[in-house]
Amino acid sequence: MTGHGRQGGGEVETVRKQRGTGPPKARGKALDKAPGGLSRRARRLARAVGRLLLCVTLVLALAAGIKTVQNRRDVAHVPTLEEALAALPAGGAPGAGFEIRDPYAVPGHWYKVQLHVHTDRSIDGKWTVEEALAAYAAKGYAFVAISDHDSITRPETVPEGLVVIPAEENTVAFPFWPLGHHAVLLFVNEHIDRGSARERFDAALAQGAVVSAAHPNWPGNLGSGVWEVKHLLAAPQITLMEVRNAHSNSGLDTAVWHEVVVRRGREAPVWAVAVDDSHHMDQLDHGWTMVKAQAQTLPALKEALLRGSLYPSTGPLVEFGEMDGYIVVASGEPHAGAGAEFEVRFIAASGDVVATVVGPLPARYRVRGDERFVRVEALDRTRGGKAWSQPFWIVARESAAP
Repeated sequence: MTGHGRQGGGEVETVRKQRGTGPPKARGKALDKAPGGLSRRARRLARAVGRLLLCVTLVLALAAGIKTVQNRRDVAHVPTLEEALAALPAGGAPGAGFEIRDPYAVPGHWYKVQLHVHTDRSIDGKWTVEEALAAYAAKGYAFVAISDHDSITRPETVPEGLVVIPAEENTVAFPFWPLGHHAVLLFVNEHIDRGSARERFDAALAQGAVVSAAHPNWPGNLGSGVWEVKHLLAAPQITLMEVRNAHSNSGLDTAVWHEVVVRRGREAPVWAVAVDDSHHMDQLDHGWTMVKAQAQTLPALKEALLRGSLYPSTGPLVEFGEMDGYIVVASGEPHAGAGAEFEVRFIAASGDVVATVVGPLPARYRVRGDERFVRVEALDRTRGGKAWSQPFWIVARESAAP
């Protein structure tokens, strides 16, 4: 029995020797290698990084889920456009009594206004506050909104003859910051940094703000920057909408604005504006808003923006108005604009172009009464550029309110 035990022990010793060939250090290094050549330390590090990434992904997914639930309040039911058109009060049959609501039939003076400007206080701005204000003052602007990203910029000095509108371009987190839509909050003094769209806009209105939907079809922020109709209808606080912004698509923006006008109706207006959304000198003075206000003061400007006595432009200076049952477009620069050829389109609530007039201004359209509203687009074929009117609502005389 003793011999048998020694023989077994010898076999074990032989196996150990066969498995443990080479110096001890070499054996340690060999054992520390993974089959694919990775060390145990590298494998442990890879597993730790994998766990960390998994945790981050789960946290982000949870945050996105929570924010998505919260953002359900920022999405409205959108009936078909045909249903929305049918819901609009009929202005009246052709030949019947009706009134044309002219948003420009108010006293005041015309002021050139820029409602969206960035400076180097924004991460993507490339000019100083002083440079931006000086450049806009030199171009004849009466008002400029410094709307840096998620912050209020207060200039220390302002050029003579220029009024600065306190503002910010607010990121409306959707589903979470920094993704989401952008809105320019005008006349605000404190940054609003949390809440859904409704909560942010309510907080802005509490500060006396006017809310403008920025670049509705901007494809940035991984596509989350697009203002869809279902989002716009869920935010009744929006009073202005950009139809010209170099970072968006003006044709699509105009179409979205027109649709929102139809869906919100005459009692909840949203007015079109044009802006530069400038970040440096090369983006200066390409789109602006002409505003008819009683004085060059912030209260007078705010009153005009809310009532809609304004029009967006990328060049033409015009006069929109109503006269004896016609909607009329005249030149706002009778000397400089003499001889310029325009293409003027009159567009009904249905989206149909009910008349096109080509030639020098003035141009006019005889209202039938059943258009519900008519808006105008005036394209300067000679010098380039375009001007948009606000809607002229057609109201049946018996239902017309003072």
